[in-house]
Amino acid sequence: KERFALNMISVKDGTFYACDGHRMHCLKVEHFTDNYQDGLYNLYKTKEGFMLEKDGIGKTYPDVEKVIPKVFFEWGEIVLSKDNDRNAAMLLKALPPDTGIMLKYLEDAGCGICHFKDKNNPILIDGGKRKSVIMPFEI
Repeated sequence: KERFALNMISVKDGTFYACDGHRMHCLKVEHFTDNYQDGLYNLYKTKEGFMLEKDGIGKTYPDVEKVIPKVFFEWGEIVLSKDNDRNAAMLLKALPPDTGIMLKYLEDAGCGICHFKDKNNPILIDGGKRKSVIMPFEI
């Protein structure tokens, strides 16, 4: 099955989603969402910056309702900040012994409250308007 949408940006209800199959970033952008209807967009780099162009295929990916975890009871929680690498180290230490994550993904996710459980559940980093979901893996 072709997964063409992985290199696209999905817009749903004013939130922009980007996913590569191992991680997803979500960004609520209020000041110019009226210009973007729900759907998939191709991202192009231009001399001025970046441009989004609506895709005519009409298929949406990712299925956000399935990707973003909803239940956090009995989950660990650590606050991540750019000024404190110690908390990122605490997260890595708190994960189960046979669980790993790509450190670059954690760095890309930025600041926020990090919710985690085990290798079978995604890690959610909630930075308010910006959220990131990282899939852990078994070592």
